[in-house]
Amino acid sequence: MRILPALALLLFLGCATADRAVAPQAQQPPAPENAAAPGDIRLGECLVLPPVFRGTRSFVFTDPVEHRYVQGTLTPPKAGEAVTAPDGKEVKWEAAKADAEGELRHGSLAGGYLWWTVKSEVEEARVLVAQGHIGVYVNGEPRFGDPYSTGYVQLPVLMKKGENHFVFRAIRGFAKARLELVAPPNARYPAVMMPADMQLPDLVEGKAGGYHGAMVVANCGGSALKLGFSSVRADLAAGKLRFAGGWWSVQPYSTCKIPFLVHYEGEASDKPLEYQLSLEVLTAGGVAAPFQGISEAGKTTLQLHVKRAGERRNVTFVSNIDGSVQYYALRPAQVPAGVTAKPGIALSLHGASVEASGQAGAYGDKTWCHIVCPTNRRPFGYDWEDWGRLDALEVLNHARSSLDHDPSMLYLTGHSMGGHGTWQLGAHFPSMFAAIAPCAGWRSFYTYGGKRDPEMDDFARIMRRADNPSDTPLLIRNHAQHGVFIVHGDADETVPVAEARAMRDALKEFHKDLHYYEQPGGGHWYDLGDENGDTGADCLDYQPVWDLFARRRVPASHQVREIDFTTISPGISDKCHWAAVWQQHRPFEASRIQLRADPNMHRIVGTTSNVRLLRLDLDSALRKGGKAVITLDGQAIETEWPATGLLWLERGEAWQVVPGAAEGAKNPARYGGFKDAFRNNFIIVYGTGGDAETQQWAAAKARMDAEHFYVRGNGSVEVVSDKELATVRHQGRNVILVGSPSTNSAYELLGVECPIQVQSGKVQIGGKTLTGDLAVLAVVPRPGSDTASIGVISGTSLAGMRLTNRLPYLSSGVGVPDFVVLDARMLRDGASGLRACGYLDCDWQLSDSDMALK
Repeated sequence: MRILPALALLLFLGCATADRAVAPQAQQPPAPENAAAPGDIRLGECLVLPPVFRGTRSFVFTDPVEHRYVQGTLTPPKAGEAVTAPDGKEVKWEAAKADAEGELRHGSLAGGYLWWTVKSEVEEARVLVAQGHIGVYVNGEPRFGDPYSTGYVQLPVLMKKGENHFVFRAIRGFAKARLELVAPPNARYPAVMMPADMQLPDLVEGKAGGYHGAMVVANCGGSALKLGFSSVRADLAAGKLRFAGGWWSVQPYSTCKIPFLVHYEGEASDKPLEYQLSLEVLTAGGVAAPFQGISEAGKTTLQLHVKRAGERRNVTFVSNIDGSVQYYALRPAQVPAGVTAKPGIALSLHGASVEASGQAGAYGDKTWCHIVCPTNRRPFGYDWEDWGRLDALEVLNHARSSLDHDPSMLYLTGHSMGGHGTWQLGAHFPSMFAAIAPCAGWRSFYTYGGKRDPEMDDFARIMRRADNPSDTPLLIRNHAQHGVFIVHGDADETVPVAEARAMRDALKEFHKDLHYYEQPGGGHWYDLGDENGDTGADCLDYQPVWDLFARRRVPASHQVREIDFTTISPGISDKCHWAAVWQQHRPFEASRIQLRADPNMHRIVGTTSNVRLLRLDLDSALRKGGKAVITLDGQAIETEWPATGLLWLERGEAWQVVPGAAEGAKNPARYGGFKDAFRNNFIIVYGTGGDAETQQWAAAKARMDAEHFYVRGNGSVEVVSDKELATVRHQGRNVILVGSPSTNSAYELLGVECPIQVQSGKVQIGGKTLTGDLAVLAVVPRPGSDTASIGVISGTSLAGMRLTNRLPYLSSGVGVPDFVVLDARMLRDGASGLRACGYLDCDWQLSDSDMALK
């Protein structure tokens, strides 16, 4: 889609109509046009460098090019110039030239670099549209890339007069890039709508109200803008103009996917309903300036489909992770007339590159079960870990609150990456689902994704613990709580059948309702046609799986007498029926409880491992009344029945009854590590203090993390400066602070207390001082809240700050403890660059036993 002032755009969005199942395909938005436009600059002559990056699914990595950038010594190379790779071998920059479409295919681009120099006669804004790269430095400023070549990643950039340098890290064996001219509708407010990646809802006949959508807007100017939308029914002569959401701060030369609302009266319609969406800007005087009165480029016509209640459709909602609009696909149960039994809900997780709407289309209709397909935030997303796992839980909660269903009939299934997600969610939340069915799934990044354990020293052990949530086999005994059906093709060319066989062999040692099927000759995706009498794809919609689901129910907590539950972190999963692990002695190590309730004896007996604070719901576990006797790890405690029914037990030298968790202490809603800060409607705040280079880094770093979350996670992250923070709603939200206390005034405004103290040239950790060009990541509690966190991204110098640019904390399968301090030696030598890492204790204080420092 060209970013030019043009007539209103007509956009059609809806589910596919064919119900015959085929392999669900990636349903990408339309890529920008390839035809050359006057004034466009396309990739042409350039330099390429073979791969020098080393690090797979690891927080620690090496990269000599990045090392030079961090140190401030990276200069434009010449053909033949050598770079020493981490293995000691020299590789050289080589001249190359893209084709007429601005595309270059070259072996060096499968993990290497591309350097493109562009001369500009004037200073001007352009939009960079590039594909095949994980990131790019634009005149030294980091920007995120388009690693999956979606075509919708369009980044406004400021071109300097003279030479401009674009340094791409390519990962797909090719690169494609162009710089488009920008023509904002108003020079005073240089914002443009970018419809290529809209999020639109389906409307439901008879269900009047507001429906959520989102549109990407680019700020192509040098000042922050507060932008929002209004909407009106375009096909009604007397349509009412409505403000369609809140104001969002969009920083200079950046984009944001801004939410909006459209209002629907519930009427039936065989044709799409038209809505006009208009961009507005909040001026300095607090007055909304409507773009539709200035230029047609400030408005777009949407066409929204009206679905009947029983039709397959896309459902949108506002995520509590970042305030973005997400969707899930729903295939409603086709309940026969006269049947009063409520249907169940099956959560179905898609594979890599597959849209949720395609996943829903791979099933035949069920008369007794809704099929709900979340997105993982994007078709590739987060492998159903981290924010992908949170997305699945948000979708399930939304579906449970909006669909009529039997709460005991909850099921989980998925294919390929979604099969891994099925193992993941089933293991972390075993009492949530009656049965699970991983299809063509893999166990963990350690068995399938190329992740490897480093040589174990104190630092490696601390860092490895942060990866434990990704290591599904650590939680394998949790699967005993639900039925399991494993489906795999024995000729799977993508995920080896050995992944399924290994899980089968491990489970059969103890599991009492385990089922396994290998399709002879079956590949990664197979469908036997109509011989099975359904319309679904057999690799996913396998009838014996549904037969198992139909037999299984989630027991009510009061029906459960025995619990055997393991959690890696209460911040991920704390509860199993009537027992909850609230705090651990050693964060991110496995905690296990094995408990048995004798209801009529008012007694619970069991053992624990790595549990500091335990909560028992006595009203659900025992027959209410009188006293209760709790015997844990051989110690018997007789206690009065608590008024709330909830009994809290804390283990120090011995178990004792306590009133509850201490105020402000770690709890399941706020437990760490560092990645936990990126939720709870988080906002990024960058500092405006320090010298010009420090200010430039902070603004660029905040923008890049927001771009990263948008590209990988369909995010809508609000970014503001420390000077703007007081003007936006931030109370109760997680806050990511970019910069140090001396450069970011939000530390003082929020009253942040961090035991890792960052100063110029040094970091104080307890009584120890680390010196040098250091990068710092940390998570601490937000003062005045029991649920909100503060994330710190900082450094002791410009080099230390730059070192944070490419740390992979927003990627799945990469764990980060509560704090990490490192220097640039990591980029050259690997783990020797780690200077400190660890976990804060339950009171958010330093703990010598959970920390490594040198």
